[in-house]
Amino acid sequence: MGLYFSISAFIITGIFTYFFFTKDKVKNIETEIYKYMLLNSLLGLSLDIITCVSYNIGVDVNSFGYTLASKMMFVYFILWTILFSFYITCISLKKDNNYENNIRNSFLHYSIAFCCLMFLVLALPVSFEVVGTVIVPSGLPVMICYSAAAYFIAYS
Repeated sequence: MGLYFSISAFIITGIFTYFFFTKDKVKNIETEIYKYMLLNSLLGLSLDIITCVSYNIGVDVNSFGYTLASKMMFVYFILWTILFSFYITCISLKKDNNYENNIRNSFLHYSIAFCCLMFLVLALPVSFEVVGTVIVPSGLPVMICYSAAAYFIAYS
C-alpha cells in the first residue's frame, strides 16, 4: 500500500490516540489494554514509515538497520495480536471472585508467549526479495509471525 497509506493511518491513529488521552475514561482493564493497542499501533506505523522511507532513499534491504526494522515490524504484529487476544480474554471472563486472579494468570501466559516469540523473531534470519516495488520478506520470522497471529486469532 505504500508510504501514503501508512502516513494516513498514522495521522488517523494519532487523532484517535489524542482524543483517547484527553477525554475522561472508565478505569478498567479493557481501557488499559486499548491504550496499549493504540500506542503499539503508532509505534508499528512509525516503523512501517521508516522502512518505506529507508527503501525509497536507497537503503539496501539486506542491511542491518533495514533487517532490524523489519523484524521489529514482525514483533509489532505479534504484540498487537496478543494485546487484542488479551483484550478479548478480559472482556470474556466472568466477573466473579476469581476475576483478578484469572486476569493475572492470563497476563502472565500472554507475556511469556510474547517474550518467547519476540526472541525467536529477533534471533532468526530473515531474507528479502524485491519484486518490482514490493519487498517480500521470507524466512522463519515471517512464518512465526503468521503462525502466532493465526493461533491467537483462533484462540480469541
